[in-house]
Amino acid sequence: MGLMGMKSETLLFLHIPKAAGTTLSRVIERHIPARAHYRLGANAQAAVQRYNEMPAADRARYQLISGHFPYGVHEQVPGAHAYFTLLREPVDRTASFYYFLLQHPRHPLHRAMSPAQRGALTEYARTTRDTVMDNGQTRLLAGDWGTVPFGACTPAMLQQAKRNLATMDVVGLTERFDATLLLLGQRFGWTQLGYRRANRNRVRPPRVALSPAERLALLALNELDVQLYAYAAERFQQAWEKAGLQDVDFEQHYPPPSRLHDWWFRLKARPPSHWGNKVARRLLRR
Repeated sequence: MGLMGMKSETLLFLHIPKAAGTTLSRVIERHIPARAHYRLGANAQAAVQRYNEMPAADRARYQLISGHFPYGVHEQVPGAHAYFTLLREPVDRTASFYYFLLQHPRHPLHRAMSPAQRGALTEYARTTRDTVMDNGQTRLLAGDWGTVPFGACTPAMLQQAKRNLATMDVVGLTERFDATLLLLGQRFGWTQLGYRRANRNRVRPPRVALSPAERLALLALNELDVQLYAYAAERFQQAWEKAGLQDVDFEQHYPPPSRLHDWWFRLKARPPSHWGNKVARRLLRR
């Protein structure tokens, strides 16, 4: 499905939080018309329920479903479907999530943080009960809608997550983002792969600044994710070698769009109502 307006399968982008999914979404949006993109939004479970309750003809008009949803949404998709996702090294992902919360004071999880949690990553890792920090990638890929309590992930969930990953058309890695885009472009016929980074943390120190105590605290929360990431990395390397794209110079073939073009792509990717609501929210905050 490389041409806009043509549909042979429904794409499902399982967007793992803090795994470069926002940057990837902006690339995808250049190839999928806004009217054919079903975004799950903040309440993914409710959005999936609305999708499942639509008549089959209405569901069939969507070319892409994207959001922070667990594996399994495909069960109500009419016709053929194709999954893809991006995984990220677990310590780096959870550290990024923590600093994301620090820079978003209106986020409910930020408001729930204690002063001690805001002041130290190790304290947050030690005391949090947010399941995004607790093997969050395994949870989503195993199909968990948040029913598994914090600290209760099991080896059986890891095995289910691996089985589900094995069914996906493209499994990418944040750490190999350019190569992931090349695999996606080859699989889905996408040609506009140049990008600008989006949703970057402005307050996070560099990865090397994590202390041994911080790394150990995050590893303790993500033992299953570490194993899942290793499995995904092995699968990625096999797909990369098979694809024969090693000689492609990404930066030469796919330079980043100008800021003007990037803005124009983003404007077209959303319906007018989205931008109207966004402006209204900002005005109300003043």
